Amino acid sequence: MQSRPSSAQTPRGWAVVVGDDVTVGHQCIIHGCTVESRCLIGMGLAIFDGAILRGGVFLGAGNLVAEGKDLAGGYMWMGRPARKVRELTEAEKACFEYTAKH
Repeated sequence: MQSRPSSAQTPRGWAVVVGDDVTVGHQCIIHGCTVESRCLIGMGLAIFDGAILRGGVFLGAGNLVAEGKDLAGGYMWMGRPARKVRELTEAEKACFEYTAKH
């Protein structure tokens, strides 16, 4: 998942699409959603049907992204449900490619 796009489909017909340079933490549920390129997804969280993570999302550990939620890129999102916390720093934005390769 970290090195190439992948795609699958849920029984309800929602596509699962993951872009390039995406890092996914351990024990995540990624169900029927779109994760655009250059995102970092923390450990132990859930993303549900129809949700979209725009390029450059930093999603903290333990979050819940509700069905149909659209997360803007360039921000840190945290909580259950996930909420926009703050804009990412340039140093944080530079980490997307590095973490995807390691």
